Order: sequence, then structure tokens, then C-alpha cells
Amino acid sequence: MLKIGYGKCDITPKLGAYLQGHNKLRYAELVHDRLYLRTVAFEYEGDMAFMLCYDLCGMHTKVSNDIRAAVAAYVGCPVENVSLSCTHTHTGPNVANMTHDFDEAYVQVLTSLSMHAAGLAKNDLVPAQMFLGSKELRGESFCRRYLMKDGSARTNPGIGNPDIERPMNDPDYQVQVLKITREGAKDLALVNFGCHADSIKNVDGRDAISADWPGVTCAAVDAALDVECVVFNGPCGDVAQRNSMDPKEKERSAGWTRTVKLGRGVASAVIGAYNADMTPIPEGPIKAEVKVLDIPLKRPTEEELARSREILEHEADYVGGNMQKTTTLFEAKMLLAVAKTNGFAQAVVSAMRIGGFAAAGISGEPFCQIGKDIKANSSYDAQFVLYLTNGSAGYFPMKDAFNYDGYEARTCKFQPGVGELLTDTALELLNNIQ
Repeated sequence: MLKIGYGKCDITPKLGAYLQGHNKLRYAELVHDRLYLRTVAFEYEGDMAFMLCYDLCGMHTKVSNDIRAAVAAYVGCPVENVSLSCTHTHTGPNVANMTHDFDEAYVQVLTSLSMHAAGLAKNDLVPAQMFLGSKELRGESFCRRYLMKDGSARTNPGIGNPDIERPMNDPDYQVQVLKITREGAKDLALVNFGCHADSIKNVDGRDAISADWPGVTCAAVDAALDVECVVFNGPCGDVAQRNSMDPKEKERSAGWTRTVKLGRGVASAVIGAYNADMTPIPEGPIKAEVKVLDIPLKRPTEEELARSREILEHEADYVGGNMQKTTTLFEAKMLLAVAKTNGFAQAVVSAMRIGGFAAAGISGEPFCQIGKDIKANSSYDAQFVLYLTNGSAGYFPMKDAFNYDGYEARTCKFQPGVGELLTDTALELLNNIQ
């Protein structure tokens, strides 16, 4: 018999916490809305698995590994059966150590809270059934990489830029919903949809803590359906909320208003799917597999390194600038960092199966095409692809993206082919756990 439990705890840091997600230091001056860790526990014939979802921008792989090990030991399951995902809010505390050191004290608290939430979910296990539904949501997410008329590519090239030819791809418009009915307990609604969570940055000029659109979606779905909603962001390394080809975007509100618009749009799709006919998912064994890949890094030339050092000598000129300046600064930092390595870095790919439902996870920011390719070639009808899962190793573009300019490919530390390698590995693991 399949049993499913749920646990939730507040992970909002204290004011003054460094907020991750931008190239300038931002310290939390107010809490706009609170951050949560939501945990789902599964049990079938004595085997258990746990999916933890954090309102965080990302999580360093070492931090993720340590928390997974602590949770696994606490609840008594194999570590590969513990999956940690982040929603990618850019207004949460730094635990990824991307451009500035993360708060070690907060990491210790987060580890304890992770064990607590997993314990709550384990103690909440009750007989349950799973169902899958989906709805398309268009007009809310857009590929942020554009082919320009000169043949180059630019990320966020500016609203109404007359030099834009077309978007480089289409997002995955599918909002997937895993409905979980539970005996004597609230239903759960697990959601998988991919879009950057980076619309609210400050409130009244003050840097604010916020869960961004996934928090809005959870609150709206919880209130409308009297359930517990968990949003797992999908592959969206090249997907954002603004359509640079639409000049009217300049007239539309940004910030919290835009956050609410996307969050409620996703919630509306979830509610529509939830109240429609949904496909029952057969219960069955719990299986999981994790693979750590050693992936070759870019090898900068001496000329590139010299240029990078020159840029960092004038770093203040690039901080807080437009996307082109941000790209130049982050690329310089990346090239200098990879030059100090042995030429390889690790990425984590995972796959988890609960009966007829499967979830593949990637430890970074894969392009939306990776998610679409995994779902298209997976043998599971009920298939989530999870963003920033079990680590945060940076952007994972498709091979052809390296032939153009653009923030993601230029700041990616890996060599071309990384996106296709991760896709193939995820499909391999999904086949292994059948």
C-alpha cells in the first residue's frame, strides 16, 4: 500500500541576510513574504523516499550532499532516496556560494529544519492515491534568449529592441499537476512548471525577502482547493517572465505585480487541471538512482585570462549594470575560476520512481529544451523534470547555444555538449529504475 506524508517549516532568515541571485550585494531589509521548505514523504512496502522543496535560489552541491545525508540518516532511508530542489527565488538567502560566501550559521539551521520537515512528513504518512493532470499556460513565460538581426544572440536584449529577429526557443508551456488524495488528511498538489523566479527585487526601495511566483502559486492553490501545494520549478535556464518582443511590456507593471500575475496564472492552470478528469497513477515500488558526472570545463586562453583580470580590476564599473555588463563580469569571474581547476567539475543527475510516477532532477539550471527532451523520450506517462536538484552547478545550455553570444552560454563553465550529456544521463537513470 502506498502512503504519502507532508511536512512544512518556515526557513525565512533574519534581516540582514545576503540575498542571492544578482551581481551586487543585497542584504535583506524587510520580509515581504515568508520562505518555506515543503517536504513530501512516500512509503511503499517499507521503502521510503523524500522530496524536499526549498524557497531558495540554489544550493551548493556540498551543502546539498550534507543535508541529504543528514536527512537520510534521520528518517532511515538510502541517501539516493532523498531529493532536494530549489524554487530559484532570487530574493532568498545565499547557500550556493556563487559570487559571495554563504552564511554557515544559516546552513546549520537549514540542516536542522530539513531533518525536522522530513520527520514531520514521515510521521504524517497515510494511505494515498496519485493522479496526473496538466494544463497549458501561454503568455506568461518566454524564452529570454533572442536571435538578433546581425546573427548574434542576446539574453534580455531590452524591451522592444528593434534589432530582435525572434526568440531562440519556445518555453515548455505545460503545467503538470500530481494530485495526491490522502485518507483522513489534506490532499497534496505537486506542481511542475518552469520559469525564472526573478520578478520581485525590492519593495519601496528596500531589498526584500520573497518566495516570488512559486510562493504566490502555493498560497493561491492552498486557499482555493484546501490542499497543500508544492511547486517544483522545471528547466528554465533560458526562460523568464518578460517578452522582449512586445513593446507594451514597458507599460506593464513589474515587481510584485508581475510576480502575482505569473503566480496566479500558474495557480489557475493548477486549479483547472485539479478539477478536471485526471489520470490515476498506479502505485508500485520506490526506486531511485543518482549519478555524479565529471564534466570537462572550458579552457581559457592566456589572452582571455588577461582580459578577465583587467575586467575585475574595474569590477565596480560592471556591478548593477545592464545584462551585457553582467555577462562580461560573470564570464570573467568564471574563466579565472576554471583556470585554477584540474579541468573538470561535477554535476549531479538523479531519478526517482514512485510506482507509475517518476521525477528526474538536474543539479543546476538546464535550458527548457532539456526538460522537453527528457519528457518526450521518457517511458513514464507521469514525469516531472526538476530544476536545481541536489546541487547548483550553474547553467546547462544546449550545444548550439555556444555558437552564439548570450549570458547563459558565456557564463557557463562547461564545454559544449553538457546539455545533451545531462539529457542522456537522466533518460538512462529513468530506464534503470523501471
